[in-house]
Amino acid sequence: MYFADADTTAVATRKAARPRKAPLDPQRVPSPAGFLVLDQPVDYAPGLAPLVAASWSVWRVPGQSEDGPTTWSLTLYPHVTATPPIAPIGFERLTAGDVLAEKYAASKDGDFAARAIVACWDLITQERVGKGVVGVAEEKRRPVKARADRRRGITDDGTVRLVTIRGRQASVLSPRRAKDGTAPTRRYDRGRWMVHEHTRDHCTNPTLHRDGGCTHQDITILDYPKGPADKPFLDTVYTVKAD
Repeated sequence: MYFADADTTAVATRKAARPRKAPLDPQRVPSPAGFLVLDQPVDYAPGLAPLVAASWSVWRVPGQSEDGPTTWSLTLYPHVTATPPIAPIGFERLTAGDVLAEKYAASKDGDFAARAIVACWDLITQERVGKGVVGVAEEKRRPVKARADRRRGITDDGTVRLVTIRGRQASVLSPRRAKDGTAPTRRYDRGRWMVHEHTRDHCTNPTLHRDGGCTHQDITILDYPKGPADKPFLDTVYTVKAD
């Protein structure tokens, strides 16, 4: 079970609006089966209740060979005025190798909700393929509650994994050295600027890239300051072209 805090949900929502071009890899799914709750609801379609949770599990057609690519059944839960305050509203099938930018190229609404959940998966598992952007803390179920669960036939240990965006740290730049190696020089020395949050199609096998034998992963880069630490931030200038 996972709980994504408000910052994580916000990053995932913005990430869902960007095309995910890397094929879905099993290692980017946090667990074979899981349940994820979002701290902030995701508005994915006008007039529909916002998305607040999702569950998933491995799905196979009876008699299907286990040698094929893994497929997950994803169930989406919006907020409802009932007890409990969630109810399943949509189902998606996601298969290893799917390119979401192609699969959902002409789709909106419900598919945006699925992309938001996949974006959460990407954030949770990014440390498996690159620099992690979230911290995951485990909150154990109290023993007395766990025993009560057992009496009701609930076999899960009740552990909830709290997913939070890691604190942003000021960037540390390596000085550029002159060609003769005598003194450090900087490429930019006028000031600092912010690099905005973005997604990178990250090649994990650069030596095989030219021959097409590499694999790519979807990496999230959070916004961070760049430039000499002793300089002020530059003003943002927008150029408008008039016809």
